[in-house]
Amino acid sequence: MGVYRVAEERGLETPRALAPRRPPRRRRVRHGIAFGLLALLLAGIVVGPHLYTVDPLRQTLGARLTPLWTSRAGEFYPLGSDGLGRDILARAVEGAQTSLLIGALSVLSGALVGVTLGLSSGYFGGWVDGVIMRLVDVQMSMPFLVLALILSAILGPGIRNTIIALALTSWIIYARLARAEALALRRREFVEAACSLGAGHGRIMTRHIFPNLVNTLTVVAAQEVGQMMLLAAALSFLGLGVPPPLASLGGMVKEGQAYLFTGWWVSTIPGASIMAIVLLIVLSGEAFRETLDPLGR
Repeated sequence: MGVYRVAEERGLETPRALAPRRPPRRRRVRHGIAFGLLALLLAGIVVGPHLYTVDPLRQTLGARLTPLWTSRAGEFYPLGSDGLGRDILARAVEGAQTSLLIGALSVLSGALVGVTLGLSSGYFGGWVDGVIMRLVDVQMSMPFLVLALILSAILGPGIRNTIIALALTSWIIYARLARAEALALRRREFVEAACSLGAGHGRIMTRHIFPNLVNTLTVVAAQEVGQMMLLAAALSFLGLGVPPPLASLGGMVKEGQAYLFTGWWVSTIPGASIMAIVLLIVLSGEAFRETLDPLGR
């Protein structure tokens, strides 16, 4: 222990200095709260339709703009109803499911395309790297939201088209990440040893380079889910995302514009749902990053 102390006083790196330190108790509590709230929210979104079996598309014109926690026309509306008498709670749960589906699948699709191109760019270099990086530069020259709007307008509204548009918009994030990792590892000893043993390029990229990218990629993807959900809500608000009568949080906010003074809950509840889901996903992604990278604290 004395040797370690002297080395640390002289500014030298020691095994004890390099060892991951346990995060403070306050940080652990904060991480636990973020993970717990996100787990409860996801469980409610997944299990909610099985517990609250009201049809989100059923219209009851006699119960239009029913306030929160009120019964009308023989039905009870915990979070009120919209301008067509549809249950806000049932539509919010279905809209949250749709948003999560779009966010998760768009991130998965974008990561698949981006990692494949990024690994190829960093590993092979040369003209392959030049072509792929010029594509990245061209796409980065356009604003993120504007590009998503253009692709959504070309493909048309719909869940599948929204996922494709978001994936084609976000793949550059994963491509740059994978390229940087491939550039750093392609000349390392274990990669050269695999080459000398006759391993093919595909095997080297998937078995030797990609595993070093998993932790960072998982953290980035977890944080990007919230960004994709927010962008999907924006597209639905502009009429280019999930088409009616399917429920979407962004579409519900747009539908409630006409009732801001007579039925504030029609827009406020889906808007608050978007904020809560995205905030919890971002906080959980940050906690996940600190958990996987303790030295980065």
